[in-house]
Amino acid sequence: MEGGKKLFGKVDQVKDQFYVATLFQFIGFFPCIPLQTYLVIDGTETEQGFHGFKLSMSAKSVFAAYLRAFSILIGGFTLIRGMVILLGNPEYHNEAPMTGVTNLVIGAFCWFVFGISYPLLAANAHRAAALAHILKNENQDLP
Repeated sequence: MEGGKKLFGKVDQVKDQFYVATLFQFIGFFPCIPLQTYLVIDGTETEQGFHGFKLSMSAKSVFAAYLRAFSILIGGFTLIRGMVILLGNPEYHNEAPMTGVTNLVIGAFCWFVFGISYPLLAANAHRAAALAHILKNENQDLP
């Protein structure tokens, strides 16, 4: 399983300009330990790093990272489990079909939460202006 440091928890995005994200120590695709929050200049991300500016730790970004990771993990597990139950795997014959449907609904809801989290956590006009001000005043490149 791959690990290292990667940006997760993209929030307060202003399209084609910048966004806020937190650098995490990760394992696989799962963010483990939040290290530092950055204002990232959109389009500068490469495998070697990104350009942006340090911010104080953003609880919103950390929350978004964990919410999205758990949504994918739980959503995927429950969707697969629901399909296995409904398709009649003999191992699950004693479980009611409603359990399969319930798993499918939970899985679909988790993936819905994942998808809706991006527009819901976008920057409002006040936050976008504050971040743009930081971007204009700061002058340091990051790894």
